[in-house]
Amino acid sequence: MALKLFNTLSRSVQEFVPLDPAARNVGMYCCGPTVYDFAHIGNWRTFVFSDLVRRYLEFKGYTVQHVMNITDVDDKIIKRVRETSTPLRQFTGQFESAFFEDLRTLNCRNPPRSVCSESPPISGSVPLSDSAMNSSSKLIHHRGAASGWPDCGPIGIDWFSAQTQSGCLDHVPRTISENQMATEY
Repeated sequence: MALKLFNTLSRSVQEFVPLDPAARNVGMYCCGPTVYDFAHIGNWRTFVFSDLVRRYLEFKGYTVQHVMNITDVDDKIIKRVRETSTPLRQFTGQFESAFFEDLRTLNCRNPPRSVCSESPPISGSVPLSDSAMNSSSKLIHHRGAASGWPDCGPIGIDWFSAQTQSGCLDHVPRTISENQMATEY
């Protein structure tokens, strides 16, 4: 029996076909937590489900490269860092540690590929000024097209491409130009 998944972009149920069927390799990216608080049962549904899909694919003989991000620069995080007067890395670190402890408690496997923090180039080396902290999207965009952070291997994100395709899964037409990106961010 084939694995069938709902494709949000096409709005249809489709049979799973890996990009590289001969090698039986599968890449699986899953959004991770935004570490401004402890994860709750609603958050855990996502992580338990992705663990289940990964285990199923491995059971079927696929080699799964599972990657998950940790969002540690976000408007909610910035607000709470200000409220608590706690350094960003210290504030997010406690929730990140708790997340991985809870992940083990739920018997979920850690992604075997790097778990990439969204902010090593920012929170680790650049002070977050009030003007920069007004919007995490501005902060993230200023990194430009990442070519790979040290703890993420060859993974990088082209933020302009991500922004121009933002919302494509909800099928609401959006237009954004490179000039808008340059002036707004």
